[in-house]
Amino acid sequence: MKRRHGLHYSWRLAMLSAVAFLTMAAASSTANAQPIVGLWEVTVTLTGLPVLDSFETWSSDGTQAETAIKPVLSGNVCLGLWTSLGKQSYGLTHPVYNFDDTGTANGTSANLMYSITLSHDKNSFSGNASLTIFDGIDPFDPAANVLAKFTGTVTAKRITVNKSQLP
Repeated sequence: MKRRHGLHYSWRLAMLSAVAFLTMAAASSTANAQPIVGLWEVTVTLTGLPVLDSFETWSSDGTQAETAIKPVLSGNVCLGLWTSLGKQSYGLTHPVYNFDDTGTANGTSANLMYSITLSHDKNSFSGNASLTIFDGIDPFDPAANVLAKFTGTVTAKRITVNKSQLP
C-alpha cells in the first residue's frame, strides 16, 4: 500500500510541477511581449508619392501584416518583418510586389522600410520611412537595379476595442 501511495504522490507532484512551469512560462512570455504588438492605423508619407494609409498588425512573432487603402488589384495586402532596435524603437522591412492597373505583376518589386519610435504612452508611433523600387521580382537580390528611392515619414495610432460599442 505504501508503494501505491508513493506513486500517487509522485504523480501529483509531477502534475503540480508541470502546471507551475506552464504558468511561469505564460507569465514570462507576457512580461516579455513587445509593446509594438497590436493593430495600428498607419500613414506613410513619401516625397513624390500619394499618401499610403493602412491597417497594420504587428505580431509577437516578429511578423507584420498590412491591408492598404488602395485598389485590391494593385496589391493591397502585404507582409513584413519587424525587429526591436532598442528601447521602444523598431525597424520594419516590408517586401512588395508591384502590379499594373489590371492586377498583373509588372516585373518590379520594392522594399518599404520603417525606423520608428513608440510614444511614451505606447498608443502611437512615428519615424522615418523609405521605399526602394527594384527591377525584378526579388527586392532582396543584391544584383537588382534600383529604379527609384523615396523617403519620408510614418505615423500611426493604436487601434483598441471600444467595449462601449460592442453589441
